[in-house]
Amino acid sequence: MLNLLNLKEKFEKVGLNVVLETAPIRKGRGMNDIFQLDIQRNIKGTSRWEKFRIYPGHPDNIVQVRDIDKDSKQVLLLVQEPVREFDNVVPITRFNTFKRIKEEAEKRRGILRIYKQGKEAHVIMKAPGGKRYFLLGVDERQLFIAQLKGAATSVEGAREQLGRSVQFADGSRRTSSLDRQGEWFFLETNQSTRDAIEKAIRQTRTAIHRKVNVGTFLNRPGGNPHIANEIVILPTNERDKIERMAGASPRRLLRNRVFVRGSIRHKDHKTVTFSQWREVIANNEGDTAMATANGVFWID
Repeated sequence: MLNLLNLKEKFEKVGLNVVLETAPIRKGRGMNDIFQLDIQRNIKGTSRWEKFRIYPGHPDNIVQVRDIDKDSKQVLLLVQEPVREFDNVVPITRFNTFKRIKEEAEKRRGILRIYKQGKEAHVIMKAPGGKRYFLLGVDERQLFIAQLKGAATSVEGAREQLGRSVQFADGSRRTSSLDRQGEWFFLETNQSTRDAIEKAIRQTRTAIHRKVNVGTFLNRPGGNPHIANEIVILPTNERDKIERMAGASPRRLLRNRVFVRGSIRHKDHKTVTFSQWREVIANNEGDTAMATANGVFWID
C-alpha cells in the first residue's frame, strides 16, 4: 500500500499545498488505475490560489518523494506503474473543439486513437510504464511540473538535468547555457548559428516577427502568452543549412526551429532579456500533459 500520509507530509514540509485524491481526477475507462497529477489554479482579480492534486491510482503503483529542498520549495517525485490502456474523456466546448482536442492529443506520446461521441472526445491512451521522475515546486510566482528525461536522486540533480541539457525530438541532446521562463527554455546559440540566422534574414528567407506569443509558433498558443520582442522561425529547408554552417551534422527535428531576441514578458514570470538570439525549446511537461481550464493535467 502507498504511504500517502508520508507523501503529504513531505510536500507540506517544503510549503507546497497538495491534495491526495481518493477518486480519479478525470473520468474514463481505466482511470481508476493510472497515476494522475494536476495543478489546479483559481485566479480572481488580484486573488489567486494553487494546489497540486495527486491521484495515486492502483494500490500497487509506486509514488514516492525521493528528495526535498526547503529553500527552493521543490520536491523530486518518483512514479512507477505498469503499462495500462485508458480512455481520457475530454468535454467538447465552443472553445475546446474536437479538432483542437485531436490536434493537441496527436502531439502527445502514448496516443492510440481518438474519437468523438456526443459532446465528448475519447482519447485512448497508454500509460508508458516504468519509472518516471518529476520535479515539482514553485517557480517565481506559480507552481510547476517538469518531467525529467532520466533518473535523478536529488532535487539538485533534477535541476541540473533540466537546466543544462535539452532533448530534441529526434532523441539527440545539446548542452549549453540555458535560461527558463515557465514552460520555455532559451538555449544559447553560437556565433555560427547567429551568423546564419542574420544571413537568412538579409536574404529574406525568413522574417522577424515582433511582439508576438512564443507559443503561437510552437503549437502551444493557449494560456497566458509569453510575449517576445523578436522571433525568427526557421522552416525545415533552413534549419539544416544552419546546422551545417554551425559545423554540426543535420538533425531531423520534428518541428521548425524558433529563435528569440530581446525581452520575453509574461504576467506570472520575471521578464528575461537576451542581447543575442536564443533557441526556444519546450519544457518536457508538454510530452504528456494536457491543458485544462484550471491548470495542467498529467496523465502518466
